[in-house]
Amino acid sequence: MWPVTYLMLQAVEGNGILFLYIVATMYAGELIWRERDTRFEQIHDALPVPSWLDTLGKLIALASAEAVLLFVVMLCGIVSQATTGYFHFELLQYFKELYVVTFPSVLIFALLAFFVQTIVSNKFVGHGVVIGIFILTLVLDAMGISDRLYVYGTLCLTPIPI
Repeated sequence: MWPVTYLMLQAVEGNGILFLYIVATMYAGELIWRERDTRFEQIHDALPVPSWLDTLGKLIALASAEAVLLFVVMLCGIVSQATTGYFHFELLQYFKELYVVTFPSVLIFALLAFFVQTIVSNKFVGHGVVIGIFILTLVLDAMGISDRLYVYGTLCLTPIPI
């Protein structure tokens, strides 16, 4: 059986998405709590830089970290294909699956982690809340409650009838 591209992507999407969610949860906590942990938040808030610019920089850092991790996933898939002697790489399929389908869902979850860490008064409680939301989505899906109104971060891939 040849390691074709869709098989490589199925292997990544199974357990790889969990790793990306964990990185998003932990990195969002570190970004938000960086100034608070070092007791630098009052000095940082007094700087003449708008606060939205700092928040935007943190969000861009979080999104670029996830994009780099997806690029590493693509490279690992290509390397594992090449080591088994399969050299028909479908780069467009890698790009579509990783950056058009997977990246938005990971980014939406990262924004949730960023939001939770912003409003919660303890970094570790924020981690617990984000992990709880992730587990709750799995439990709701197992119970058959998978409506987009109840489950956070589901993408509408089918057209909505008018």
